[in-house]
Amino acid sequence: MKQYPQLAAELNVPLLGGDAYMPGIPLLNLIKRPLHVEGEYRGRHLKIYDFTRGSGQNSSAHHAVRLSLNQPTTLSFKLGVEGFFAKIGKAVGMQDIETSDPVFDAAFVVKCSDTNFVHGALLPEIRQEFLNIKERWPKGFGSISLNGGMFGGKDSVLIYEEYGSLRKDADRQRAGALASAMSDLAAAIEVYTAP
Repeated sequence: MKQYPQLAAELNVPLLGGDAYMPGIPLLNLIKRPLHVEGEYRGRHLKIYDFTRGSGQNSSAHHAVRLSLNQPTTLSFKLGVEGFFAKIGKAVGMQDIETSDPVFDAAFVVKCSDTNFVHGALLPEIRQEFLNIKERWPKGFGSISLNGGMFGGKDSVLIYEEYGSLRKDADRQRAGALASAMSDLAAAIEVYTAP
């Protein structure tokens, strides 16, 4: 898990985990808490971590970049690659929205509960950041979601999820670039949804 210490250093965010779950029981000291990066990043709470979805033989490893917004929102937003959102979003009233940027629209599918947000706050600079990430690391781009309105709109977070553990240099580099791009997106969301 060399990727997490290096990512923590690159982002200047604390590396957590690696300690024993039960330090008082010597026999169990081999069982360690998973490493993850967590702390303040550009004025927001950032957490980058591995997790498992499913159980037993049906489990699969994933990693996530989670960035908290500084203010709650009811906005729902998803960004992913074509084909990934075939069924997602329709249940919560989101629609596929084109940005009028043909290169971005060919690379990504955007679903949002507010069409005006996509046209007014998904700025060309932010779209370009995500395009650059996808072009530099094309294999395995996951999805980004903001599920506003959950828990009464409290604890609004942007979450990027990708299949597979964060084990390769490319995964680490993409996670670092995503932290930066998601921070810019979070700032645009906060400006757009400010009261």
